[in-house]
Amino acid sequence: MGLLTKQDIDDFYDDYKNMDVVFTKKISSLLGLKPKHIYIKFKDVQRPCVIYSSSMCQAKIIINIPKNILEQLKKENSINLRFAVNNEDKKNDILFFFIKCKTIDISPYKPEMNLYIIQLEYTSKPPETLITILGRLLDARSNAKERKDERIVVDKTNISKLGLSSAAAQLVIDKIPRQSILRDISFRGIKVLLAGNAKFLTNKIVRLQLIHKDFGAIVLLGKTVRAEPLSGRKDIVALSVQFDEKYIPVEYNLLVSEYLKSQKIINKIKINTEANESKEETPQI
Repeated sequence: MGLLTKQDIDDFYDDYKNMDVVFTKKISSLLGLKPKHIYIKFKDVQRPCVIYSSSMCQAKIIINIPKNILEQLKKENSINLRFAVNNEDKKNDILFFFIKCKTIDISPYKPEMNLYIIQLEYTSKPPETLITILGRLLDARSNAKERKDERIVVDKTNISKLGLSSAAAQLVIDKIPRQSILRDISFRGIKVLLAGNAKFLTNKIVRLQLIHKDFGAIVLLGKTVRAEPLSGRKDIVALSVQFDEKYIPVEYNLLVSEYLKSQKIINKIKINTEANESKEETPQI
């Protein structure tokens, strides 16, 4: 993942603090959540729990808890919720952090099994680690809607910035695997070059696979919306694929969003550097 500035993290909090992320199995894995190491603690009680969802202000947990301890929890205003996530800086290491909470609602889930859904409100601003992992995901969702048509040219420089292992993309069209080369990508589609006849490649269902250094294989589904012979090469086709938005993986939105954010940071640094250089060159009167 790309580097974030302190301002980026503050912006995440301001823009998305009340938006929930539901921790499905896939999202939990993607965000590096370690379920076996998560628990709540208050007074002398410590109980493992499952985080169902979280914003930067609240969380919902599912917990197995005896009724006598549940009664204590209802009245408790000083609860510590321990998160556990993968440490990006150290492989095979877990990062732990606590967030202070209070109970605001308790709902039965399977009361015959002592299972309850507890809604917790954070009583202090959460650590930057949580703001960052939730903010990146929510920012990618926002960018996928607001910047869906913005295209990124795929060249030798951008391959590594996008986190892709190469510019190669494997397509399956009419059940036939085809090798192609990425030309540009966006949130909602992709353009590739491949060998073939343009007139036989329009309006086809496509399965496409990219390889990312962090996410591994990313599979996208869509259809071809344009096929044009490359200028001077009738045997090479420039093929435009539009994704089926219902099946765009979170990982793909993240890789595009991270690239756009990194370019925004680079452009900001460049503008500031040029402004400072301009000031230094201005003659003093």
